[in-house]
Amino acid sequence: MEVCSRTMKKLVIFSFMLILLIVNVLGVAEIVLETITELKDGSKIEGYGIDHNEGVYTFAGEDNKLCLPNDCFENIKSQDKAGHPSYIETDEEGNIIKADFTTDENGGTYRLGEKTLELLPNTRIQYENGEYIIYRKEGKESGSFKFKNQQEDKFTQIDFYFDEKIDITGNRIFGKNFVIDGDLVKGINGGEGEVMISNGKINYIGEKTIATIKGVEHRTSEENLNFYSGGVNVYYDENFNPSQHRNENYFNYGRNSIHSGGEGFSSTLTEENEIFHELKFKKTIKGTPHEEIGSFVISPNDGYLEIKRNSNQKEFILDVNSEGDFEIENGRIIISSEGGEIFTSTNSDKDLSQDMILNDEYIIEGLSFKNKEGAINIDHRLPWERTIERIKNLDMAEANQLRESLFKEWNERPRNYMGFMNSVEEEDLVKWMYESADIANQNKYGVKVTPSEVFVVAMMEGLGDPHSGYIEMSYYDDHYAEINSFNHLGVDYAGDSTEMKRLKNGGFMPQNLNPVAVREAANEQGEIVKTGKFKDLKDGLTAVAGTLAHRKWRFETDFKRHFGEDEFNKLQDDEKFFWSYLYFNTGEGAGKGELTGNEYKIGLGRTEKGAGREALYKPRGEEESTYYQRNTVVNSIRRMVTNKWIRNLNIFGI
Repeated sequence: MEVCSRTMKKLVIFSFMLILLIVNVLGVAEIVLETITELKDGSKIEGYGIDHNEGVYTFAGEDNKLCLPNDCFENIKSQDKAGHPSYIETDEEGNIIKADFTTDENGGTYRLGEKTLELLPNTRIQYENGEYIIYRKEGKESGSFKFKNQQEDKFTQIDFYFDEKIDITGNRIFGKNFVIDGDLVKGINGGEGEVMISNGKINYIGEKTIATIKGVEHRTSEENLNFYSGGVNVYYDENFNPSQHRNENYFNYGRNSIHSGGEGFSSTLTEENEIFHELKFKKTIKGTPHEEIGSFVISPNDGYLEIKRNSNQKEFILDVNSEGDFEIENGRIIISSEGGEIFTSTNSDKDLSQDMILNDEYIIEGLSFKNKEGAINIDHRLPWERTIERIKNLDMAEANQLRESLFKEWNERPRNYMGFMNSVEEEDLVKWMYESADIANQNKYGVKVTPSEVFVVAMMEGLGDPHSGYIEMSYYDDHYAEINSFNHLGVDYAGDSTEMKRLKNGGFMPQNLNPVAVREAANEQGEIVKTGKFKDLKDGLTAVAGTLAHRKWRFETDFKRHFGEDEFNKLQDDEKFFWSYLYFNTGEGAGKGELTGNEYKIGLGRTEKGAGREALYKPRGEEESTYYQRNTVVNSIRRMVTNKWIRNLNIFGI
């Protein structure tokens, strides 16, 4: 009985172990079958995360890998994590006809239809009937991917913004804002732009699209083009023949040449263009935060343009040949052809230009438009540009001869402050001389001051250095630095609200022109005045011009009352400026007294009798005029002869 019991116990233990062994064996077999599933078309499913139902593979879990006849798909998020249906659908032969999935944190390379795509992590792709839509919803602010056709070796990279999509159909690419291998494409007014590519290069630009290719920005019409092919074909042919491309919108990138034909689009060359490296459009203005940008825009108008570098010229000059009508915006000059005639106009917003020859009959030198004989037809330079060019090209021997003749006549040598006006770096400062005079001349009384007069007064009141001929370096280096109106501009009463109100009411200054700081100072007559600082030199010069114009008006009024209108009409500009500055420098009461010969108050209850017009406006004797003598009459003569010298040299052209 005991033996039997032991035998039974051994049998039970053996049976239990046998059952465990069978279960383990069956379990292994079951795992193997569920880990790798082979289908009739040769596809394989690895892992538990893919559901299969009649050619539709759904990525239901994370443990998944699908190997179809042509490619394997892994690193794909489950549809729960992706937040959208995630699947691949194939036909009976295992070819993919439809797909929608999002890559996981690893990303991957996938073959869908005729293209292979390299996708970054967290990138969604939808595919159907040859159309690919790529999104990036998570991660960085921008996304990118690469793709190529099956027969190509080179991948094309597309970068695009977060939460936008790229649509690829065949060789057409659509999107609001994206970059193809460094070339920017975007839609106009927030719409979608369209391009086509071949071998990684853009070869077509669709309607309502801006595409910047090799540093040339092409803009197609915002409306339907309805011209020729409806878009713009892009070529890269060194031996381009325009006659083979009639009735077509096109742009060809050549070596040192451009061909552009058709209608309804424009092409703008930037500094980064790879055709004409010498083109320079950006100009930094010294002492300011500004950088000016010019332009070079070509627009064919039912014709063609050929622009090429003139290899016979040492300097950078472009030859332009054309057929039909066109428009070229070259800096501020706009040249247009209509019916075989050439017209020019000015775009005042643009300040830079390059030289070119037009059909070998016209030439643009800087901003002057000339015919083949060299006669200037139109000078499109801005006034301050002309001032700088005149000084740069000044015959100094002739200028000094004129200067010496004025010294002999008046016994006062004109001061030379023109050294700071001979460079484009100083254009901003010269421009303000013109602008401040224009503002002052809007006064109610029709009194005019010139940029030259504003320049002379400002420079000789302390803005300029009489030894170097340059502007005070603190303002040369920073045009927008605060400026002391008393020390550097001679506007003693800038802090006096009554004085400023009087000037503003007369229209000599803008209503919003005010000092940023007010203080007291003693002027040359010993009076305590309220003066101040202006926020920058531009405002300071506006105050100088306005004050000078007001004093000129007061002088003219006094002169007409005392000497009569007929006598005033005989006055020369030199004498007008002499008295205007004397009023500016010594005050209106003293100016009137000196002009008329009457008594005037000089402060502290004292009076002084003026010398009169004829006694003061005349050349100074040797004993009356030395460099160190500082009286208002000598000051006025010095400024008058300096202004006369500048005016006779035609520096300001007014």
